[in-house]
Amino acid sequence: EKLAADVSEAEHVFTLAVDLDGTLAEKLEPHDPERIGALRSNVKKWMDRFAEAGARIIIFTVRADVDL
Repeated sequence: EKLAADVSEAEHVFTLAVDLDGTLAEKLEPHDPERIGALRSNVKKWMDRFAEAGARIIIFTVRADVDL
């Protein structure tokens, strides 16, 4: 079984880029760079389905920006 990291860029059907806080995970208020909110409903199921369909999944965040 191939892992996503083993798949070349040419093999990806499409790319899905999603934000972490407030999209994949609940957004914490106030912002805490040391914690991630609870996984939102059905996120794992859908990310697994996209991966199985050949998607390259990019999860992005601005957590390194301490001036939020």
